[in-house]
Amino acid sequence: MASAYDIPVVPHGSGPYSFQAIMSFPNSSFCEYIANSPDGKSVHPSFGDLFLDEPLPVNGRIDLTDKPGFGMTLNPDAQLVPYSSFFTGPQKSLTGAAEDAKNAKRNGTYAEGNQAVGA
Repeated sequence: MASAYDIPVVPHGSGPYSFQAIMSFPNSSFCEYIANSPDGKSVHPSFGDLFLDEPLPVNGRIDLTDKPGFGMTLNPDAQLVPYSSFFTGPQKSLTGAAEDAKNAKRNGTYAEGNQAVGA
């Protein structure tokens, strides 16, 4: 819609999977890059070592290639996290959480709205 009215758009929260698309939009001359780093100053690949050639900004610019897809090559030696580790279940059952809430209310230390009551 913005392009139809020549309104510039600056996409945010973008990553290497969308740079190719964003740069093809005539009304997006740049986009936000989130520097994923522990110190918030240095620039690290968003996906760690998953790709051999993830584009990183140099002096505020990213050079894109004409490779197909997202323009990145999977790293065959990347350390992957087992799928089963994503679904280990909640640390506490929902029944336990409800019981904790009842006990807190009974003891007068429960939250109501944004304020703690009886704390």
